[in-house]
Amino acid sequence: MSREETFKKANPRKKQSTRQRKKFAGSHSIYKVKKLETTQLLNNRRVIIIEYYEVPRVRVRGGEYPRVGTQGTMVCTNELGDAGVHLVLQGLQSPTCKIQKLSLQNCCLTKTGCGVLPAVLRSMPTLRELHLSDNPLEDAGLQLLCEGLLDPQCHLEKLQLEYCNPTAASCECLASALRTKQHFKELAVSNNEIGEALENCGLTPASCEDLRAVVASKTSLRELDLGDNKLGDQGIAVLCPSLLHPSCQIRVPWLWECDVTATGCRDLCRVVSAKESLEELSLVCNALGDEGARLLCENLLEPRSRLQSLWVKSCNFTAACCHHFGTMLTQNKHLVELQLSNNKLGDSGVRELCQALQFINSKWMKNLNVRQESIKILEENTGNTLFELGHSNFLQDTSM
Repeated sequence: MSREETFKKANPRKKQSTRQRKKFAGSHSIYKVKKLETTQLLNNRRVIIIEYYEVPRVRVRGGEYPRVGTQGTMVCTNELGDAGVHLVLQGLQSPTCKIQKLSLQNCCLTKTGCGVLPAVLRSMPTLRELHLSDNPLEDAGLQLLCEGLLDPQCHLEKLQLEYCNPTAASCECLASALRTKQHFKELAVSNNEIGEALENCGLTPASCEDLRAVVASKTSLRELDLGDNKLGDQGIAVLCPSLLHPSCQIRVPWLWECDVTATGCRDLCRVVSAKESLEELSLVCNALGDEGARLLCENLLEPRSRLQSLWVKSCNFTAACCHHFGTMLTQNKHLVELQLSNNKLGDSGVRELCQALQFINSKWMKNLNVRQESIKILEENTGNTLFELGHSNFLQDTSM
């Protein structure tokens, strides 16, 4: 499976990584370039480093308040390679550099170039985020990274290591390093063949036994992406008691393409009906069938259910389940997003939904196997509440 296909399945809504902009009422934010340096040419590519900072005081109504200056570095290049990355990291070890976020994604960094990482992490105590995805670090590179993580001067909070080619052999050193990081918040290791990883990494029902302890005890965990793993109903049955544990605060479990059927859906519905912290659920590409749809709809009507977004694309639904969705939509006050794409609801199913759609704030409905006349009915009944209606539906003849 290509990375693009994996991303589309795993991310029903693309998570934007846009630069955050802080706004203050009546404030004056002043940015000054601290250093602009162009290094030597590397393989006919020029590396440009801009070190900047924001004035550490902001004027707000009622007075002037100090705050920590925002500092960072932008690296504008492609395929730096080990030599280029080494030059960049050398510059960042300056005592005046207060960078907090560094992205070296897809820079052709290999295990050879990772030798400088321990010194970098030791000399940059302000660094909070490090993105190393899409670099062939392998086990040797990851072990060098772990040496830096173990240093007391390293205060990293977020680490991205997707598509870095590590195996299970290097996971022990990574786990040991992370145990020492009291304030560590986020780790991305998807799309690596480490056997017991998360998204698209060979997770099995047996490995859920280990995972459930983390799910139940890690109160800071908010999102759990287990997509494209063959968990099956057995794995879901193991995980659900942990999802129901009082200490579990997961808001977004993504379980797309996990071989879940109506049987596993029954276990998940216990979580949907009782866990108020649950905000979004993705069950895309699971053969839930109409029975699974009925179970979901019934449990979404439970008083403690607070689910806001439900993604059930390609779940083998037919017109027979539309009555349940319609009833649920007219009574549920929390659901604001429903993704029913690629289910063969047909015209009769759409008619069932038409009256109910006006009671929900946002729906994404495309590829529903409806005819043009039913699309008109949808538009008339939903008005401005329908954000997206894909006219890529499997249109048949326009006569009824």
